[in-house]
Amino acid sequence: DLIFIANNDITVRDGSIRNALEFLVNNSDVVSVSFEGLDPARPDPFPVRCGPLVRFGKELSPARSFEGPEDAPSESPCYLWGAAACVRRELFAQVRFDEAMDWGFEDIDLGWSLARRTGMRNVFLPSATIFHMESKTVRERFREREVWQMLTRNAILSFAKNATPLELLRALPYIATNLFRCQRPAALVREVIARSTQRLQL
Repeated sequence: DLIFIANNDITVRDGSIRNALEFLVNNSDVVSVSFEGLDPARPDPFPVRCGPLVRFGKELSPARSFEGPEDAPSESPCYLWGAAACVRRELFAQVRFDEAMDWGFEDIDLGWSLARRTGMRNVFLPSATIFHMESKTVRERFREREVWQMLTRNAILSFAKNATPLELLRALPYIATNLFRCQRPAALVREVIARSTQRLQL
């Protein structure tokens, strides 16, 4: 059984869900398939380029590019895209979204947690594509600084849960610099300790 995660502001291209499902069925070492997002304003949706996703000195996803739906899948070790992704239900039930995270980084955290807990792969699949309208809800509701604080807080929590000791050591200067710029830093420190403790118990 599989779960389809999707934003409410997307349009799925014909055949994309079928392609994602078939890829998961045929690749038992893949835990999630993320769709590639296309700009609905462009008459020709390809090519698309995405830079690497880096946070606190760690590359969470390498740079991606695709010219069309026949391109090869691209592995993304720590990242699934919450706008549109298929995930194995049984494994999703074991990990789930971190309900303590508000907005931002929660899909990265899910992909990272799934990969760490299962040893399986997250993959972007060019033959599974969506048209994605960038949501403006968050930026209409929150100021830019508040958005940054939510993203940073959730990233710090995710590193506490998922990073290896070496990755955490490398990230420590970034985390220390940003920690006290977040709202309620003392509470955040307690949450970091709690997540680190939980991880040791798994």
